[in-house]
Amino acid sequence: MDATIPKGTFGLADVLKALTYTGDTVVIVKLTGDQIRRALEHGLYLYPKYNSGYLQISGLSVTVNPDAEKDKHVISVRVSAESRDTGKTYRVAMPSPLASGALAYPVVAVSDSVTK
Repeated sequence: MDATIPKGTFGLADVLKALTYTGDTVVIVKLTGDQIRRALEHGLYLYPKYNSGYLQISGLSVTVNPDAEKDKHVISVRVSAESRDTGKTYRVAMPSPLASGALAYPVVAVSDSVTK
């Protein structure tokens, strides 16, 4: 089931409706700009073939070169209207299995969690 969370104010119930596995916890993790870029690259590692690890994102604008070699697909990442700062730390919401290394993503330190 596809769910869309509209721009603007939303609540926990809206986020939980968008989860594939509704029993998952949503966690907030701290990632650097470089970690975000590497995670986006990881999601593209099988491109153009289907990959269940391709990240579904919101709040980012990503420019990708589909013809680039592995680990060089992501050309730029913008957070809202600003260019991503490689050393800056961002708070990112994601399902807890992803933060724990699901889909071969690196395990990230969880800073806060939002439970169902």
